[in-house]
Amino acid sequence: MFDTRLSSVNDTWDWNRGRQILYYSSNHAWGGSGTDNNGTLIFAENWVPPPNATLDQAQTLTQDSYTYDALNRLSAVNESSLDIAGGGSWISQFAQVYSYDRYGNRIFDQANTWGTGIPKTNFGVDTNTNSLIEESSSRYPTFYADPADPQSSTREPGSLGSGVRFCDCLTKRRF
Repeated sequence: MFDTRLSSVNDTWDWNRGRQILYYSSNHAWGGSGTDNNGTLIFAENWVPPPNATLDQAQTLTQDSYTYDALNRLSAVNESSLDIAGGGSWISQFAQVYSYDRYGNRIFDQANTWGTGIPKTNFGVDTNTNSLIEESSSRYPTFYADPADPQSSTREPGSLGSGVRFCDCLTKRRF
């Protein structure tokens, strides 16, 4: 599936309520493929029409581009948008850049990840309490684990027990 359309009209080609196109090759060929297609998503386009659109007209086009490292792991996501109706130019919205530690854990590249509301939190392990902790501040929960349960509880910052959530080994939350 590479082209998904939403329409209020019974027409295969109409998309007056929106459209998403997925590209699996860098050639940006609609419905086509290139030699670099290995099944990973390269671009995703989201076409957003104006309210109550009657034709295939886009007001905003958002494009996410994805890059991968030599082991085919996600290394960056970049998003740009274009105000088509206003005749504007592409505006970068955010970037998330990743690297991987020797165990294969994804780590945010703090210097190159940016954007409003875009998380770039890296976690560390407190070996004294066997807990996963956020490295740069205390505004995120601390995750406590025991060997029998990957995540046995979380404690919300500033709470004295009222913000504790317990989880079973199937990651179902219990309060």
